[in-house]
Amino acid sequence: MRTCRLCHNPAHLVFEEVRPFFACNVCGLIFSDCFISAEAIEKHYKDQHNNVFNWKKEAGFFIEWLKNLEWSLPLSSLSFLDYGSGGGFLTEELRRMGYAVDCYEPMLHGEFNPNKYSKAYDVIIMNEVVEHLEDINKTLDIICSLLADNGVVIIKTLLTDRIINDPENFKESFTRWWYKDDPTHISFFNFMTIEYLCHDRGRNLMVRAISSTDNCVVLQKMEGS
Repeated sequence: MRTCRLCHNPAHLVFEEVRPFFACNVCGLIFSDCFISAEAIEKHYKDQHNNVFNWKKEAGFFIEWLKNLEWSLPLSSLSFLDYGSGGGFLTEELRRMGYAVDCYEPMLHGEFNPNKYSKAYDVIIMNEVVEHLEDINKTLDIICSLLADNGVVIIKTLLTDRIINDPENFKESFTRWWYKDDPTHISFFNFMTIEYLCHDRGRNLMVRAISSTDNCVVLQKMEGS
């Protein structure tokens, strides 16, 4: 038995091959710990940052999601923050497309300093970020503080709904699920987790869009919150 790192309720052991994974029945989070050294983590991230990837396609993915939302201003006039930006390739591609984008990457920029990001952003992108978070509440509180009224945060991560909605085959499905095999992936969300995040700690977020097919969630900060 463990305490859930998100809602602090009891969580039970659901898988223990290679490393133990725990699941919370209150917020739906599945989580584990990262057991590799700080040096190994740094090398792991640097290797990922250097991977060849179609960042133009990835940037287009996020812009298409934004186009499906109603905006009072053209997308080109919105302010963006790429939070957990890795090597900065997504940031660079979005800038090439004409968008005003700031970036933050803890492995490069260190502890987050809100004084360097004092403006309110219309769009915050968290591309393959939340699965790495140990202190989820701290990060989401930072994100909420940086969002403008009616601003959105786009979270891209693999969701666990397909696995948890088939409890009879959970162990087999989770064993095959490659996303858990990355040793730096320690927090896994589903629809229930997202709903919990929106309303916990007075965040006043609302789900604008969610897709387990695209592994994407769009949350909007309610005006005046």
